[in-house]
Amino acid sequence: MEQIAAQIKTAEDATILTESQEQTPPILTLPNEIVAEIFSQYLPPYPTYPSSTGEGSPEFLRTICRRWRNLALHTPSLWRAFQLGLYVTEKEIKRFEEWLQRSGSTPLSLFIDIANANDEDQSAAVLRLLGDNRFRWEYITLALKPSEVACLSGYAPLLVRFKLVINTDEKYQTPIRLKSADRLRFLSLWNVPRNDSSVHWEQLTCMSLFNVSIEDAAHTVALAPNLRCCAFSLREAATYSETFIQHSRIDTLILIYFIAPHLDALILPSLRRLEISGYHTPANTGVDSLRGFTNRSRCRLTHLRLVDPTERVRSELDKYQSALPGTLVLTASRKEQLQEEENWWMTDEYWRAEET
Repeated sequence: MEQIAAQIKTAEDATILTESQEQTPPILTLPNEIVAEIFSQYLPPYPTYPSSTGEGSPEFLRTICRRWRNLALHTPSLWRAFQLGLYVTEKEIKRFEEWLQRSGSTPLSLFIDIANANDEDQSAAVLRLLGDNRFRWEYITLALKPSEVACLSGYAPLLVRFKLVINTDEKYQTPIRLKSADRLRFLSLWNVPRNDSSVHWEQLTCMSLFNVSIEDAAHTVALAPNLRCCAFSLREAATYSETFIQHSRIDTLILIYFIAPHLDALILPSLRRLEISGYHTPANTGVDSLRGFTNRSRCRLTHLRLVDPTERVRSELDKYQSALPGTLVLTASRKEQLQEEENWWMTDEYWRAEET
C-alpha cells in the first residue's frame, strides 16, 4: 500500500513537471490495464469498504491527472464497495448514488446504517437505491428501522453474505424473504423476523441469530443441516424448557451474553471451538454446565475462549482448564461482546488470540 501511494505521489509530481517539460514520466506510459490493477491494489481488498474521500479512496485517484481521472471513473471495480453510516447527509447519499452508477454491473459490497436517521426522505432515497440494485448484492450489512424491513425482500441472485440489524424486536415486522439467493452462505439477523421460506436455509454454512429464544433458535438450526459456524444471543427463558438446540455438524459456536442454562439447551456432537462471551455466571456453575454439555453432546472441545469485559475470567481460568483437560483455554477481555465482524471468528487466527 505504501509503495502504491508513493507511485501515485510520483505521478502527481510528474504531472506538474510535464507541464513545463516535453517528456512523459515512465509511470504515465503504462497500459491502462496495468494502471487499473495498480488502482485496485491501492484500495483495500474487496469486499472491504474503502474510505469515501481522501487518500485510500478511489476519489483520490481522480485528482492525480486527467488520464487517471478518466481511467478511475471507467473502472467499475473501484466503486463496488461503499459504506454509509453515522452521519447520513444529502451529500453522502449523492455520493452513494454516484458510486453505484460508476460500479456498472459489478457485484456490490455495502455497509448501510440508517437505523437512527431522522430524515424520512433521506432514508427513503437510500432504500430506493438499495432496492434498485438488489440484483447486484453480494456482501451486504444493513442497520434499519423495523418498518423498513419489508422493502428488502426480493431477488438477490448474487448474495453471499447478508447481515441485517434491526434496533428493536417489535412484533409487527414482516418476515424477510430473499429469493433466488442460491449463493448465500453466511446469514446474520438481529431482531429480524423470519420464517421457513425466508432463505434457502439448507445452503447456509454460517449463521448468527441475536435476541432469539431457545425454541426459535432450535427450529431455525434444524432448517440448516449444513451449518458449521454459529453465534447466538439467546434470551433468558422465563420457565424451564425441554427444547434442545441440536445439530450434527456445527463445529464452532459463539454464545453471547452467556448464562449457564444456555449450555443446558445444547446438543452439538461435532463442536470443537466454543466461545463464552460476556457471561454472567459464577465459575462453578459455568464449569458444571460446560462439563454437562460436553458429556451430553459427547463432543471433544479443542478450544474454549472465555470473553469477559472485566478481568474476573482470568482468575477463574484454572477451574475451566481442570474441567476440560486437553482443551486449549483462551481468555480475552474487551468491552464489546457482540461480534461486529463475524468473519473474524471463523478464522484460525481468532482462536489463537490471547493464549494463556
